Amino acid sequence: MQVEIANPASPAPRISSRPKYGLWIAIMAMAAALPYLHTLSYGFVFDDAPQIVNNPDLSIRNIPRFFDQPIAKLVGFHGDSLPVFYRPLFFTQLALTRTLFGSGPFGFHLVSLLLHIANTLLLFLLALRLGMDWRISCLASLIFAVHPVHVESVVWPSASPEVMVLAAILCSLLAFVEFAQRSSSSRLRYLWLVASLMAFLAGLFVKETAIVTVALVAALTVFPSSRPDRPFLRCVLNIVPYLAVTLFYCLIRSRVLRGWLAVVTPTSFADMARTWPGALWFYERHLIFPAHTSVIYDYDLVEHLTWPGFWLPFLAVLVTAVVWGFFLRFRHSVAALIATLLVILPIVLVLNFRVFYWRDLVHDRYLYTPSAGFCLLVAMALWEFSLRSVKVVRPSIQAVLLAGLLCVLALTSVTETLPWKNNLLLMRNAVAVAPTNIAAEKLLGNELETTGRIEEAQVAYGRALQITPSWGPAWFDYGRILLLSQDPTNSIRCLRRAIQLDDVPIERVWLALALESAGQPQQAQIALAEATAADPSMQQTYAVLRRKLVSSAQN
Repeated sequence: MQVEIANPASPAPRISSRPKYGLWIAIMAMAAALPYLHTLSYGFVFDDAPQIVNNPDLSIRNIPRFFDQPIAKLVGFHGDSLPVFYRPLFFTQLALTRTLFGSGPFGFHLVSLLLHIANTLLLFLLALRLGMDWRISCLASLIFAVHPVHVESVVWPSASPEVMVLAAILCSLLAFVEFAQRSSSSRLRYLWLVASLMAFLAGLFVKETAIVTVALVAALTVFPSSRPDRPFLRCVLNIVPYLAVTLFYCLIRSRVLRGWLAVVTPTSFADMARTWPGALWFYERHLIFPAHTSVIYDYDLVEHLTWPGFWLPFLAVLVTAVVWGFFLRFRHSVAALIATLLVILPIVLVLNFRVFYWRDLVHDRYLYTPSAGFCLLVAMALWEFSLRSVKVVRPSIQAVLLAGLLCVLALTSVTETLPWKNNLLLMRNAVAVAPTNIAAEKLLGNELETTGRIEEAQVAYGRALQITPSWGPAWFDYGRILLLSQDPTNSIRCLRRAIQLDDVPIERVWLALALESAGQPQQAQIALAEATAADPSMQQTYAVLRRKLVSSAQN
């Protein structure tokens, strides 16, 4: 059953000369690449260590296993984990990248950058196929290419699922449009449908965000066109194959994860609902123009309906929704509808805060897919404004202003990439952006400790302890660093406090080491015996840590 895509999204007049698509495609590719070329020399950071650097399973022979294993997420600070994510094609990409480019970071950065360039061009093609004027399509893709909100997704190899899933969504939509616009007698018509379904399934195996494709396909089907006959039936017939693929994916995901959704942080629905306006306001601001971005932000659950925590962001989001609705009322096109859904639906999926850590509720990488729709809408609005103001502002000046906007976005992207050069810079930036976030201080302390900057690590752990004085892991970190600083007396005090608040075997191992350093061997043996009774492997852990401490003291 044929589906007709609506007329062009812009009333812009046609130009007599044929657009030079090849030149503009090259410009768009360069615009996407230039802000990130210097990041090809960057190292691994943050979650890259467990997922790439220290992951022995990243090889081609293990690819079938990726489809039968989840991504575990720590639910505590002492090694406990829970299966949370199912992303087999993400690990497949990592394995292939390691095979092709080696274990160094260059290949992983290159793959993410190439995917970003591909997404820029795919967005241009989709905009054209949805009927947008080629100049608006170019403008949308250029804004997408240089938008600073993409930094985390493009520069961080562990965030590459965001870049991969958008590529899958765009490919699926492009193939569906080809299927929908071909006559029923065309031999290639159903091959395009198969291609769309395969891209959709691939997207699901990368990240669950791809499920928004079902709604996008439905929107393409029912949008008013020159054929008003039975749109609901057309919609049902077209989305049934996508629902079947979704069911297939859900069955596999549920079996691997032993359920559909894991709970990392138990949170009531009321707390989440009170937090949604603040999170939406964060995403809105960062879609418009992100500055001082970070891998960690300081957003906590809102427990009371206060003005700064709930009502002000609620009003800001409400005003934006009204303005947006007013704009869409006069922009009655399938491109505007698809762009709007691309913005809204992926953000809705990340409002389930139960799968996130405490005070770790928002991230820029979740905006990579929504930014595609946002850039389409911005391009439409700018083009509309340019048409209405052409008598006031000459086209040449408009072109200069648009070029200036793109340059500002590109330079901001370059600036925002700088903290991602290494883990230490990344964590220092996280502390600067979120100074009251315990995770930022703790991770900075861990990095400083790992690099041998014990005194600086002690300062970071001390700040973490001030933020959460009743939290056991903060006392544990501070007690450890005091022992490494040759202060066993205060270390013993801190470690005993940690055990009172959060009694786990590893804390008693460090207490035994501190007691031994303070000349209390009998008390040390008691602490070690208690740790070993809870976990026999702590005996070996104690021996390893003791050798390291002795070696460190001798040096």
